[in-house]
Amino acid sequence: MSKLRIKIDGLTFFHEKSKTPSLNNVSFEIKDNEYVCIMGANGSGKSTLLSCINGLETPPGGTCFVYNSEGRPLDCSKEEDLILIRQYSGTVMQNPENQIVSSTVEEDVAFTPENQGLGRNEVEHRVSSALAAVNMEDMRLCNTGSLSGGQKQRLAIAGILAFNADVLLLDEPDSMLDPQAKAEFNTLISNLILEGKTILRITHNIEDALLANRCIVLNKGSVVYDGPSATYINQQKKNTYTKKNNSNFDSSKSTLVFNDVCYTYKKEINALRKAYVKNISFNAPAGASIALTGRSGSGKSTVLRLANALILPDFGDVLVLGRSVLDKKTDLNLLKFNAALAVQNPESALFENFVCDDVAYGPRNKGVKGKALLATVKAAMESCGLPYDVYANRNPCTLSGGEKRRAALAGIIAMDAQVYLLDEPTAGLDMENTLRITALLEELKASGKTIVAATHSQELAESQDFLLEIRDGELVKNPLLQTREKTSVFAGAEKKKKRRKTGMEFFNGSLLTGDFLDQPSLLRDMNAKFKFISMLILGFLALAIKPILFPLCIGVFSAVCGCAFGKIKLKNQIQGIIGIFPISVILFIFQFVFSHQNDTSWILLRIWRITLTAQEMSIFTRTVIQFAAIMNIITLYAAVTPMRETLASVKSIMQPLSKFGFPVNDVVLACGVTFRFVPILIAEGRRITEAQLSRGARLTGKGRIKTAISLVLPLFLRTLERSQILAAAIVLRGYR
Repeated sequence: MSKLRIKIDGLTFFHEKSKTPSLNNVSFEIKDNEYVCIMGANGSGKSTLLSCINGLETPPGGTCFVYNSEGRPLDCSKEEDLILIRQYSGTVMQNPENQIVSSTVEEDVAFTPENQGLGRNEVEHRVSSALAAVNMEDMRLCNTGSLSGGQKQRLAIAGILAFNADVLLLDEPDSMLDPQAKAEFNTLISNLILEGKTILRITHNIEDALLANRCIVLNKGSVVYDGPSATYINQQKKNTYTKKNNSNFDSSKSTLVFNDVCYTYKKEINALRKAYVKNISFNAPAGASIALTGRSGSGKSTVLRLANALILPDFGDVLVLGRSVLDKKTDLNLLKFNAALAVQNPESALFENFVCDDVAYGPRNKGVKGKALLATVKAAMESCGLPYDVYANRNPCTLSGGEKRRAALAGIIAMDAQVYLLDEPTAGLDMENTLRITALLEELKASGKTIVAATHSQELAESQDFLLEIRDGELVKNPLLQTREKTSVFAGAEKKKKRRKTGMEFFNGSLLTGDFLDQPSLLRDMNAKFKFISMLILGFLALAIKPILFPLCIGVFSAVCGCAFGKIKLKNQIQGIIGIFPISVILFIFQFVFSHQNDTSWILLRIWRITLTAQEMSIFTRTVIQFAAIMNIITLYAAVTPMRETLASVKSIMQPLSKFGFPVNDVVLACGVTFRFVPILIAEGRRITEAQLSRGARLTGKGRIKTAISLVLPLFLRTLERSQILAAAIVLRGYR
C-alpha cells in the first residue's frame, strides 16, 4: 500500500487584508509516487495552495501536512516542521527569477546540494547531471542576470533536480519554454516518476495534464474536481484557436521594417559577449499578424525591443511607419506610441499603486485626459478580462501571475498603437483567457493594426498570417523577406561620432553580482573571509567617523581598489550605486520637512513654514556619501565573490557566537540578501524605467525630472518586495 506524501484537510486561507478566502475548505491526499496536476482559472488559488505546502504562506494549524520517508506527518504551519519539509520537497516557482539566488548558473545549481552538506565531488556530479538534463552545460559560467526567461526557467528546474527531493512542487514550470524544451521537460517528468518521485504540478495545458494520472481542479479557491485526468479532460469542451478570415493586410504599406539589423548587448564588463541578432531583415505589411518563434535566448525579445526603440541597432536600420529609429528627427516617444511593447515579464511592467493608474500611464503620456482617459482605461481592462469595477483599485502586487499579464497587456492596448509588439502574450494564461486574448488580437488586426507576437505557443503561432523563425539571432524562416523599403542613410553605417540615446544607456555596464567571477584579478582570487572582514571594517569606518571627508576618502579608496586590483572600470562602479537614488530622495525630503532642534545655521530654502538649513544639507550630503561608499564596497565584493563563499565565510566568522545563543543563521541569511540587494536595485530600476519608456515617458527636459521622481517609490517598494522574496527563496532552497 502506497504511503501518504501530502495531506490537505479542510484548508481555508485568507491573504492579508482580504475578506474573501483564496482557498476554501480544500481537502485531498497525495500518495507516494503519484503525478498530480492542479488546474483551474487564473486567480483560483493554485499558487497559494503550493505556497501553503512549502511554507511561503502559513496555513492554519492541522490543515496541511507533508509526510517524511518514515511516514510521519509534518505540519506546514510549524516552523520546526518546515525545516524538515524543505528537506523532502523542492519547489519551482511560477516566476523562476524569484528563486535564483546566485550570480552564475553553476553556482546557483550548486546552492541547494551544498546546503545539504554534500561533498564537493557529489555536488559537482549533481550540478553536471542537472545542467545536462536541461541542456545548459555550455552556460555554466553565464551570469544569471543575462539569461532569457526560458533559460531562467530551465535553470530553476536544474536547481530542483540537483536537490534530488522526494516531492516536487512545480508551479507552471514550463510556461516560458519553447516547444522542444517543453517536450524534453515532459520526458524528464516521466523519468522522475519512474525513479519514484512524487510530483504536484500546476498547469493550464491540457496535453500536460493528460500525462498525469490524476488532476485536481480549483475554482475560486474550492476543489470542483478530483479524479483521473483523462476523465476530466474528456468532459471539457476542447477549445482551439480558430483563425478568422481577417487576412486583409495591405502589402503595399509597411508599418515595421528591419533592414540588415545587427545588435550586441554591450555589457563591456562581461567576457561572454555575443551578438544577439544578426542581419535581421523583414517587411511587416499594415494590418498583418506575425508570429516570431524560436528557442529561448534566440533573440526574439531583442527584436521586439529594437522595434520599440528601447535599444538601437549597431548596424542596419529599423523603420516604424516609415521613420528611422536612428534619425535624430524621429521623435522616439511618438514612435513608442505607434509601436507599443508588452514585455515578457509582466511584473516588471506594473509599477503604479493601482491597476487603473497603471493602465492609464501610457494614454496619459499621450495626452488623453478626463472622461476620455477613463473610457479608454475601462475599455482596455474589459477587453483583457479585467472588469473595471473589480480590478481598478487592486494593487498589482495582489494579482495572480495570469492577472498581471493581462493587466500589463491592458496598459499596452490602452495606447491605441498602430503596431503591437507582444512578448509571450498568452504565457501563464488559462484556456478562457488565452482564447480571450487571441480573439482580441484578431479584433486589433481586423481594425488595421499590425501584430508582432514572440511566442512559444504553436497554436498562437499558427493562427497568425506569417511565421518568422529566429535561431541564434538569425532568421531561418522568413516569408516577409520581400522587396525592401528604401533603406535610410543610416543602414549599414559605421559607428557614428555621437549616437542617439534611448534613455536606457545608463544601465549598460552597470555592475552586477558575479560579473567578474570569470575574469582573473587580485580581488577575485583573494580569500573570501579576508575580503569580507575588510569590507566590514571599511563600511564601519565610513559610518562611524563623522567628518564628511572621511567617507568620501573611503569611497575613493574602494573605487581605486576596484580599478587597480579588480580590473573594474570606474564608470561601472558609478553605475553600480544607482540604488542610492531612491534612498537619497527620501532622505532629502526627510531633511527638508523635519527641522533639527537648536539649528541656527543659514536657511538655504524656505517653502511656507518648511525650511532647509545649511546644517540639514550637510547631514544629508554626508549620509548620501556614506551610503554611496558602502554600496560601492558591497557591490565590488559581490562582483568578485561567489555567493556560496560569502555565506560560508560569514558563517565561519560568526559560528563561535552561536554558543551564546546568537542567531548566526539569521545574520548569514541577512548578509546573503544584502549582497544581492544592489544588483536587485539595478535590475528593478532598469525594468521599471524600460516599462515607463515603452509607454511614452520622456527623459528630456522636465520629463526627465518627472520620470525620475516617478521611479523612486515603485523602485523602493519593488526592491523591498524582491528582497523578501529572495530571503524566502534562500530558505526554500535548503539554507538553514
